[in-house]
Amino acid sequence: DTEVAAVLIGKLYQGDLVKAVEKAIERIEGNFAFGVISLDHPGLLVGARRGSPLAVGVQAQGAGMILASDAMPILAHTRHVLYLDDEQVVALEANKLTLRQHGKEVEPKVQELHWTAEDAERGGYPHFMLKEIHEQPGALRRLASSLVASPGSMAQGIAPSFNLQNLPLNDDEIRRISRVVIVAQGTAFHAGLVGRNMIERTARVPVSVEYGSDFRYRDPVIDPSVLVIAISQSGETADTLGAVRLARERGCKTLAVINAVGSTIARESDGVIYMNVGPEIGVASTKAFTGQI
Repeated sequence: DTEVAAVLIGKLYQGDLVKAVEKAIERIEGNFAFGVISLDHPGLLVGARRGSPLAVGVQAQGAGMILASDAMPILAHTRHVLYLDDEQVVALEANKLTLRQHGKEVEPKVQELHWTAEDAERGGYPHFMLKEIHEQPGALRRLASSLVASPGSMAQGIAPSFNLQNLPLNDDEIRRISRVVIVAQGTAFHAGLVGRNMIERTARVPVSVEYGSDFRYRDPVIDPSVLVIAISQSGETADTLGAVRLARERGCKTLAVINAVGSTIARESDGVIYMNVGPEIGVASTKAFTGQI
């Protein structure tokens, strides 16, 4: 199907590659993320997305630009990243970035990643999974210290205070929550099952855990009194993102538990709690799973 997109862009091309891409994505149905080059425009790379992730690595003056589906391959070159939103088209030249949406130029919001290139290397371990297993204690200590404002007071018998600046609810809204729905896929779904036990035991609020793929395609019974918590390591899980969008359409507050800063689910949720456990490259989840719990 990608070949079809290339042919369509070629048929719409009349000398302006960016406009050809803009016209093409108006006709294309479904999700996509692609980069387009043309022999007529050496040094120009045009990117567009809907539903699938696309990121731009913004380098220092004279060092060029990078287009990738994830921040991981960008880290070796720059920590300054622009995540594209749906329907956005980016034109990249060696020293220039132009971002457009619905035919109009928009201001790019470049973020600085806290991860480093060293975080995405094996660090002497034979493979990434073993490295990430051993990283769990340090990752959890960092996560706990970022969420618990005064952990030292626990030794004195004083309850700690929690540092949740991005919680999308005030005290009154929290009291009005009738139930919680956790949406996730794969490993994150199993973290949600553990979370359900924790929340029900401590808050005495009913919790259900749903696969985003099931939740988004049926007609779930939800209203503004329901808090929807989305869990995703990458923040780009398509079905979980679809569940978040449905929940917001129904007036529910949404809270995301995410590892990848600036990802789509993080941007589209009302609030986000970042795990900050570092990049997880191993396919079988380790530190991200424990961080989610």
